[in-house]
Amino acid sequence: MYPSLHALDASSRRTVEAYMNHFLDRREVGFGELFTEDGAFEGAYSGGVLQGRALIESHFRHSVRRLFLDGFVQFRGVEVVGRQVRLDWDLTRPGAEGPVTIEGSTFLDLAEDGLLRKVKAEWDPKELMG
Repeated sequence: MYPSLHALDASSRRTVEAYMNHFLDRREVGFGELFTEDGAFEGAYSGGVLQGRALIESHFRHSVRRLFLDGFVQFRGVEVVGRQVRLDWDLTRPGAEGPVTIEGSTFLDLAEDGLLRKVKAEWDPKELMG
């Protein structure tokens, strides 16, 4: 998918590709399984750091329904440094005066077993207003 992902071990690469595919395919189920048992997620709508697979899964399902079903994500950059990955992306959704594109970055921290230890998504939810 992205040449820079080849710097990761096979298990980590599969996790990152699955993470990306959850957004590309708008897949609601199984997101929490990509995280370690005590994994953490923090994003613009998370209300702080979410800890644990079940809570992360629930938040992701809500986000897919609210943000992604009528829009699409495009990844425009992937950078790997050790066990950390930066994903740069655009989310395009319909707006009152035409499509609105939101730019964001997500930072993945991978555990030794290849699962996600921590994810932080950075973007400005005010951009949804167009």
